[in-house]
Amino acid sequence: MHRNLGRILGVLFRARIVSVLLGALVLLCVPSRNEAKDSCPWINEATASGALDGAVTATVSLPEISKDTDVATCVFVHQSGSTAIELRIEVEALRGAPGAYAAYAERCGPDGVPLRAIGNEAVTCSYTDKKRKKWVSEEVVGRVRDHAFTVRVSSSAASPDRNALREKARKMAEQIAGFLF
Repeated sequence: MHRNLGRILGVLFRARIVSVLLGALVLLCVPSRNEAKDSCPWINEATASGALDGAVTATVSLPEISKDTDVATCVFVHQSGSTAIELRIEVEALRGAPGAYAAYAERCGPDGVPLRAIGNEAVTCSYTDKKRKKWVSEEVVGRVRDHAFTVRVSSSAASPDRNALREKARKMAEQIAGFLF
């Protein structure tokens, strides 16, 4: 009787191990419902929704080769009928010469207006996107330590309020600069 009991326990033990291994394999192979898209390192969709006055869709581009977790491009879009408003945040690591930031600041050209208390050397200006001629954009370009950032708010509305767009860009730039510090 002891022999049979030993065999039965051995078979049950092996069956238990096999079932545990199969269960683990299934969990590893089946995608999780929570397997989410990449998220923006600096703001979430709720914050972007508040800034753009409505629900947004998000697209995040993280460089695959970068080990720097503070480098990405995040685009949030709020669509209301045929009109859209977009928040675009780009953060890049400054590489190369000490004056590498100058190329970023040049995005605003001579029309850039210096902003105080937003990172280092931040400027704000209007932006013209040659690919989207009917869009109106305002942006902030700045630097925090060894990172350059651009925050752009754009609208496809027929005649958007540039001051409101610039204020949205400024407020978002404050948050991004604060995060990067």
